[in-house]
Amino acid sequence: MTLNLREFFAAVLRGLAQVAFADSLRAGALVLTAIACISPWGAFGALLGAVVGTVVGLVLRSYPRGLWAIGLNGYNAAIVGILWGGLFASGVWDVLYFMLALLLCISLEELLRHALGYAQQPILSAPAVLTAYGIAALFEIRGDLFWVSQLALPLGPSGVAISIACVLAALATVSIRATIQVVVLSTVAAIVAGLAFSTDIPGLWGLWAFAVPPASFGIQAIFLADRPGSALAGAFAALASFVIWVAWVGSGFKSILPPLMFPFIIATWITLYLFRRLDQTQPES
Repeated sequence: MTLNLREFFAAVLRGLAQVAFADSLRAGALVLTAIACISPWGAFGALLGAVVGTVVGLVLRSYPRGLWAIGLNGYNAAIVGILWGGLFASGVWDVLYFMLALLLCISLEELLRHALGYAQQPILSAPAVLTAYGIAALFEIRGDLFWVSQLALPLGPSGVAISIACVLAALATVSIRATIQVVVLSTVAAIVAGLAFSTDIPGLWGLWAFAVPPASFGIQAIFLADRPGSALAGAFAALASFVIWVAWVGSGFKSILPPLMFPFIIATWITLYLFRRLDQTQPES
């Protein structure tokens, strides 16, 4: 298998783009910029994770060459790197644990890809989230904390605005219509949750960054893009993700395990299952 550095780094950048359901180099650069505006160390971890995942994917050939080239091997590993940003920022890198986490994530991705394939469900970021929970448990056993808070926003509130703009620009490279729906639904969700939980908008980051937007966009622009009513399906997924997130946080379960991207994952699986069942019950024309 011949490979040049340009093709390799293109796959790495596309792996970062997959965080926003995109696969272009421009989207990858936008996603990396968005992360850096919130957490430079998170961006470093995302890039490092994407590189390792892309290398391992190339060696193991877990995906066909075409799917490897659009960054599927780097996606979950990049998310693990983002979650490691707090440790990087604190100066406690735990490199061996980081590499263990990446290998665990890659292994889980292989297992889940086959297991969920039978259910016709995408793996999404489940390997990365399960890896984070597992590593957090290991840290707790050794008496350390994995969920280390990162330093103050490097660019302040303007950095958050720039980050959001970059993410939306990355989403727009795939579907402008779905991106507009993401803006509307995320705004409504943040306002409603803000009133319910009496917290500020940054405090709702998990909701309007990792729950509602990917659920809405993934369903509408990717998984059911060619289906009539994809916008409605995306709105349903967003609502389901919102309900799961609110229930998770409101129940206090957050103190045991942070929701991370699980509300989006569960909502996407539920939506795909229900709408596929709906297709099966429709009479043939």
